[in-house]
Parts: sequence; structure tokens; C-alpha cells
Amino acid sequence: MTETRLEVSRNGKALLLLATVVGGVSLGVALPVFSRWIATWQWAPAQSVFRFIGSTDQWWIIVGLPLLGLLAGLGFARYVLHRTPALLISDQEVRITQDGQSWAIPRSKVTGVRREKRKTVIEASGDGESFEGAVVGSPEEIRDAFLRHGYPWASE
Repeated sequence: MTETRLEVSRNGKALLLLATVVGGVSLGVALPVFSRWIATWQWAPAQSVFRFIGSTDQWWIIVGLPLLGLLAGLGFARYVLHRTPALLISDQEVRITQDGQSWAIPRSKVTGVRREKRKTVIEASGDGESFEGAVVGSPEEIRDAFLRHGYPWASE
């Protein structure tokens, strides 16, 4: 039987990248405007910093802040994708990749798979590794993927 992948799709990655980059650049563009506004508050801390950012028309502020926002958006997207687990489910094992690490849980050691709140929990017997994490896919897609490969599914 074929393997089943539960991971962020190519379209999902593109959407995440687009949203974080647009958000970061937008914040970089809006920061001088908000800084001018915040500098008018008598109780605001560091008014001199806000006044400086809001009043300058230096090129490095006009170009630099959106560029920093772009880099922050790219960094955040990379962080989210790095932290999101990818599961490769086969009849023999579940291979999990997360945080740059990959490990496998043999099917023979899996005692149960279930959903707990928004997380998928894979329980393993013995000294095998267990897994608990937010997996991409609807609860039905996740359940069907495990059942298709013969894993024991525990009802919620």
C-alpha cells in the first residue's frame, strides 16, 4: 500500500509565506505613522524614540523598516514551517519530522492513536517514542489516514 503524508501543502506554504511577508512589510510601512501618533501620548514610555521614528524622512527608515518587516515575515514563516510536524504514515511505521529531526514509531509498537483537543496523540508501548502535536489536516482526514494503514484508533 502507498504512504500517506500529513504535512503543510505547497499552497499552504505559499499562503503562509505571502501572509507573513505582506504583514511584515505592512507593519514596516505603518510603523512611522503609528510612531508619530504614539509620540503624542504624554504617558507613553520612550517618547523620544517614537518621535524620532515618526518624524524622520531618512531613506534608511523609509526603506529599512519595510525591509526589516519583510525579513521578520520570512523568519516567522520559516519558524512556523519548521515547528509544524510532518507525518509519513505507512503500513510499517509512522515517520515524524519536526524541528529538523526525524524519528519513526513502528506500527507494531503503536498501542493507540487519538485526537485530544486539537492535537494528535500516538501512544507507543515499551520504550518506543510517543508523539503529541498539532498535525495538518481535518480530524476526519487524520483518522482516515491512520485507519487506512491499520493503526488502532481510540474513540474520543
